[in-house]
Amino acid sequence: MNKTIKLNKHIKAFLVTKFFAYSQQAFFGIFINIYLWRLTNDISILVFYNIIFTLFHGLAILPAGKIAKEYNRFLPLRLGLIIQIFFLSLILYLKEDIISNLILVGILGGIGHGLYWASDDILKFDLTNPSNRLSFTSTFHILKNFAKGLIPLFASYLIVKNGELISSYHTIFLCAFIITLLSLISSFFISNVKQFKTQDYNFFNTSLNLLKNKKIRIILYSTILSKFSETLPILLGLLLFFATGSELSIGSYQFITLFLAIISNYLLMKLFNSSHYKKLLIYGGIINFSLIFILFVNQSFSGLLLYGILTSIFAVTNNPRHPVRLDTINGYAKNKEELLNIRIEYINLMELFDIFGKLLSFIFLGLLALSMNFYLIAIIASILALGKLFANFLIAKIENKDFINIDTMN
Repeated sequence: MNKTIKLNKHIKAFLVTKFFAYSQQAFFGIFINIYLWRLTNDISILVFYNIIFTLFHGLAILPAGKIAKEYNRFLPLRLGLIIQIFFLSLILYLKEDIISNLILVGILGGIGHGLYWASDDILKFDLTNPSNRLSFTSTFHILKNFAKGLIPLFASYLIVKNGELISSYHTIFLCAFIITLLSLISSFFISNVKQFKTQDYNFFNTSLNLLKNKKIRIILYSTILSKFSETLPILLGLLLFFATGSELSIGSYQFITLFLAIISNYLLMKLFNSSHYKKLLIYGGIINFSLIFILFVNQSFSGLLLYGILTSIFAVTNNPRHPVRLDTINGYAKNKEELLNIRIEYINLMELFDIFGKLLSFIFLGLLALSMNFYLIAIIASILALGKLFANFLIAKIENKDFINIDTMN
């Protein structure tokens, strides 16, 4: 049994900020897509918005890395949250006119989220080390699942209780606005663990050197594949709405399935360590992919809920992907100084591959413009799910011995 590794106060403060960020996503991330669908009944509008959003998310990554490395680690995170506050304010102001201003909304939202999450990934590296990353990952997944389980239930209840489309969605977007403001305030309580040394940002030369390494390439290819599955929650939201005609089913589904995910993440943190990575990835990947075929057998809410319950129990086996992605660079760097010099470029490179995988996912989702047939959605879902399966198999090729324990915190 793995001895629980305690997280220090700096990581705990960071986790509070992340909790607010995940709460904002829970109010906004799922329901903006349902909102666009309800306004237009046109899947192409939904796909168009997500492509614009994702493109500008990607464009914000390199400026975020440069600011973090050459000026201040926390500045991109706070700038991103400020832009998200303006982004949500614009949505609240536009109401149904969001459709005619979709490009502007997508650009502003993409830049805000890009700056925030690029900085978030850098701080994950700065504030943790190989010895506590699985514990950290399990903890932030617990917080993420708690936020994304409880809040959608509350949000969907507000929508159904109100009944009127615009005002009900206006209420939950207002909640997202308030939570984003709380996230910004809480970010000032993350103590600077040490004075981060400012260095020159050299993304392109560093990336060319990183791409010469086989294990780094494995991480990047697996990143594309895992992010290719990015639209699965959107598809499940649509399936739930089609099966029941009510947003409350989405909230109920999220609450039940993510409550189970909290328990499974807690057990992972208690029972497993890095020596179990390979088995978790391989066996978990096979099981999770196999479960997707439940969608072909039962298209009712109960069938979808069964799928959600089982995937929530086993989805925790995907967690090793995160620490392996971060720690593989330890095996590339010759010493601590080199690691400190290249890690932001490495993180930004992974994020760009993330964006490429997401774009492929949304483009593939555009096939639904041909038909909104339930079985076509299930077929697309099963193809998307292959991404995570192949990603797990690729990452399982990285051995524990490839993690050189360079402690960046000392």
